[in-house]
Amino acid sequence: MPDIRGHGPAPGTRPPGHGWASEHALRSFTEVAGLLQGQSEAACSHLLPGGRKQGQEWVCGDLSGARGRSLSVNLRTGVWSDFETGVKGADAQDQWWRRPGVEPVMI
Repeated sequence: MPDIRGHGPAPGTRPPGHGWASEHALRSFTEVAGLLQGQSEAACSHLLPGGRKQGQEWVCGDLSGARGRSLSVNLRTGVWSDFETGVKGADAQDQWWRRPGVEPVMI
């Protein structure tokens, strides 16, 4: 399966240190945000696998990607909200850092 850009093997199928990010030396959150721009549906299907597209939104149960309807992501803007918990964010990076089990990065 291709990665979210539609190129090459999916993440996790290459040996450590040989992924797309390593090859292209991503250095900032801004660069990652630029790569994700226009890829909202692909990012949501990867980050929130239990969800589904509903109009211009991706809908699922929560940030773990469970099935349900509590969390909604606007696929044009990237803005998202979990209406059950009140947690909100502005883009896919916010979704990633708020996922259960993801450790915060101190820069």
